[in-house]
Amino acid sequence: MTYNFVTIFNSLYLPQAISLHNSLKKFKIKFKLWAICLDQESFNEINKFKFKSFKPINFNDFESKKLISLKKKRSIAEYCWTITPMSPKIIFDLKKNIKFITYVDADMYFLKNPKFLIDNFIKTNKQILFTKHDFNEDQKFKEKDFGKFCVQFMTFKKKGSEKIRKIWEKKCIKWCYAKPSRGRMGDQKYLDNIYLKFKEKI
Repeated sequence: MTYNFVTIFNSLYLPQAISLHNSLKKFKIKFKLWAICLDQESFNEINKFKFKSFKPINFNDFESKKLISLKKKRSIAEYCWTITPMSPKIIFDLKKNIKFITYVDADMYFLKNPKFLIDNFIKTNKQILFTKHDFNEDQKFKEKDFGKFCVQFMTFKKKGSEKIRKIWEKKCIKWCYAKPSRGRMGDQKYLDNIYLKFKEKI
């Protein structure tokens, strides 16, 4: 079985993305890291490696007029957050045989094999895996602004997750900024309410 991962970055995060790929290579798993590249430089550099396990995707091919407009109004980080909910669908549409995929932040580095997390999730009847921030007790107050969940590691099953994913995408397109505002914060504070509404599927 191939474990599929997807991440998003531009050339400024190229070293981190390469490090992420290297961390996955340490483990005895068959995997593919799909790299959604936000600029030509990052796409070209990943392409040079010609790794079967590291597949670059030029996001220019998927940018709508609406997204191009939003890119002018949001920072690079905010734009990455805006399109994060789209990343699983992009891969599912590109490769029809993929049944599940895990979104990971480009600056992650795995110290342990993530296989056991994904395998345990796949055995459930749930559709999406959320990861909690798991703040220490003295930092628990941060949940109010930043939410209970962290976007950095999320697994989506192709079958059953689309409705939830699409709701998240619409919310991020409408508003996605790096500041707490009216119960929102970037792409991740939305997950609190999504979980409350769909917790039997998450």
